[in-house]
Amino acid sequence: MATVRLKLYAFLIACAAMSSMTVDAASFRCGTKLVTNGNTKAEVFRKCGEPSWRQDYTQEWFAGHEHDLLTVKIVATEQWTYNLGPQKLMRHLTFKNGTLVSIQTGDYGFIRKTPERHCRPEDLTLKLSTTEVLSRCSEPYFRDTRQDRRVTILDGARVITSITIDEWTYDFGPTHFMRILTFENGELVDIRMGEKGGE
Repeated sequence: MATVRLKLYAFLIACAAMSSMTVDAASFRCGTKLVTNGNTKAEVFRKCGEPSWRQDYTQEWFAGHEHDLLTVKIVATEQWTYNLGPQKLMRHLTFKNGTLVSIQTGDYGFIRKTPERHCRPEDLTLKLSTTEVLSRCSEPYFRDTRQDRRVTILDGARVITSITIDEWTYDFGPTHFMRILTFENGELVDIRMGEKGGE
């Protein structure tokens, strides 16, 4: 009996881990309409309507010497998330210069929680999107947003990427430390502890 319980427990843990993974897909359906890579933003909007969440940023590619820079191209990237409800997996769509290039599946969708309901600190894990954090934890106690620009070298070219940094604070009450979440372009990249929460 103990062995059966242990196997069941391991199975449930594996299922929970799989539900939080993001999986690449080539297409998905909005009702009866098929969304595929290569669709434009207008085509996806016509098939699925307004996304639950949008995030955009740009990359400027430069080539040449330090004092003689030449702009190669500007890539505008936009990420859309569709929350399809608690019976279906969320879809994360990435567009580059208006064309759909990636479809990923995330957690199951959700019905927005009331502000009074709180998650547990262990419900917060890196690489979640802002939409997935909202699905688990509702609205944060406090939000802050700022912009940044980062320079990297890719394929011998200098690339300047715009970064939207969102900082959300969750208050878990006086028996727990607050959690300060840092998102970069909609992805959770850092979780740190603050002071003890309030009453």
